Amino acid sequence: EQFRMTLMPARTFTLCLLAAVAGCGSLPGFDSPGERESSSRWYGRLDQRIESAEAYGLRVLPIDPELILQLNGPSQDTNFWRGALPEDPDVGEYVIGPTDILAIIVYGHPDITNPAGLTQTMESSGRVVDSNGQIFVPFAGNLEVAGLTATGVRNLITDRLSRVINDPQVDVRVMQFRSQKVFVTGDLEQPCTVPVTDAPLSIVDALTMCQAQVTGSTMDIAGVDSVLLLRDGNTYFINLSLLYRSGGGPVLLQNADRLIVDNRFNRVFVIGEFAEQTTVTISAGNFTLADAIAAAGGLDLDTADPGAIFVLRGVIERELTDEAEGTTAGIRADAYHLDARSVDAMILADQFELQPRDIVYAAPASLVNFNRALAQLTPSIDALFRTVIIFDRIND
Repeated sequence: EQFRMTLMPARTFTLCLLAAVAGCGSLPGFDSPGERESSSRWYGRLDQRIESAEAYGLRVLPIDPELILQLNGPSQDTNFWRGALPEDPDVGEYVIGPTDILAIIVYGHPDITNPAGLTQTMESSGRVVDSNGQIFVPFAGNLEVAGLTATGVRNLITDRLSRVINDPQVDVRVMQFRSQKVFVTGDLEQPCTVPVTDAPLSIVDALTMCQAQVTGSTMDIAGVDSVLLLRDGNTYFINLSLLYRSGGGPVLLQNADRLIVDNRFNRVFVIGEFAEQTTVTISAGNFTLADAIAAAGGLDLDTADPGAIFVLRGVIERELTDEAEGTTAGIRADAYHLDARSVDAMILADQFELQPRDIVYAAPASLVNFNRALAQLTPSIDALFRTVIIFDRIND
């Protein structure tokens, strides 16, 4: 009897706890009935989520037809992710440097054109510019040619030979371009170097000439869409699809440029209450919010709030402040909100184009928050029930 009296408070506590779970507002995600309208009893309502986002400096914009027209129109900021482009190098005559191989032809004088003998081919008779930037030409001596163009070398040789030959006819061309290079590395099975020649060299040209495989992928380098360009201590993020779709021309390369292939840049992140949380590689064409949702297997209908789908887009940057012209870090970002409860939501999603590094987030339903809190209390409730059942069986 004494044991029964001792256990009564536990049974009473169990009933109180169940009543609290059913009606009290102390659990995360639940308000007691009557405090709010029935449609907004749960914490984490959409307006509260938007207020929380704006508190972090996010500008929340609804995805509607007006926004779609604005983003897809001529005023669209296609430079958002691509960033500033470097200035194109001067495309003039090729500047000769050490290790280049020159072909020198003096018409009517094969002993100068091919000093090793007539049986030698033109390719094997080329003059290699040595490490000091010089070549040797019979009857002209050692000549400083590094830093000159082919035209400059021809004029120099003509001037020297004029001392021993009457009106020499000289032609000079570069047989092999070896002194100037562009380096291509990053997520590649085999990094490579691409020579800079007398023809303009674009990023697409360099990627095509490299002919390497992207690390961990069956895609070859010609299919790469996003690269980093390192030049003169500056780093440029370049998305080739955005570049050409916005009407931009090819980005030309110069000596010592470094291209870093990073396959991660051309992705979007799909997280939250989806069937699968994943990263999706953006194709060369338009990639929309509907594509991203489909790639993640759609919303999790058991846990997602279809009225709270967001696309987060922004950067962390430093801005000048008024205090002694100091700098402070902040977020410059937009949160585009899609209410998928409407009939035309997927049409809007199919028209909303994503950009690289966008984050697609599906918020959980507020009821899910309550269920998760309830799940944390379930072990304690279960233990109390078992205690009561055991006690009853003992007394029976």
